[in-house]
Amino acid sequence: MSSEHRDDSRGEHDRHGEHGECGEHGECGEHGEQGRGGERGQGRRRGGRAPGGVRVAGGFAVSVAACAVVAPVVADVQMRCWLMALVVALSGLVARDVIAASATAVTAWCLTTGFLVNTLGTLTFAQDDLLRLGQMTAAALGGTALGRATHAALTHARRVTSTGRATSPEAAASAEPAASTKHAGFAGRAAST
Repeated sequence: MSSEHRDDSRGEHDRHGEHGECGEHGECGEHGEQGRGGERGQGRRRGGRAPGGVRVAGGFAVSVAACAVVAPVVADVQMRCWLMALVVALSGLVARDVIAASATAVTAWCLTTGFLVNTLGTLTFAQDDLLRLGQMTAAALGGTALGRATHAALTHARRVTSTGRATSPEAAASAEPAASTKHAGFAGRAAST
């Protein structure tokens, strides 16, 4: 930790008590450098989702694996394209991330055009190829939309079950006592967002 940061954050530590409630760095989110859990922003995000780069890499890996399975098993070109579109939709459903799903769609299109339609990785840009790109993109966006809607519905059902009545996210956040948060500054930010 730089001495410059130590001097700048001194007022924050005085407000929280010497390394008291916030655990020096990271837990309250105000200090920005490193906390007990490692670098800020690393690992899983709040809500249990993997970082975006991991979701993009996962989509790439799933596309390559699907291409490797579909190529020797399915002979019909149209069926190969529909199976790859299904894989892209499922990837979007799981990732719930438009960027990761779009990257997966482009990767799947390249693999489909290069290895399942043409041979030896030859990419072409004929009208049918561009229609396949549209098919993959639509599958990605549809899967992402379905994944987000399903996640929102499950989250709402979980909230209704835990509280016994339907509440909006804002009402649920304001109903939580400030004592359950790490410090009062976090509760103020949560209520204002």
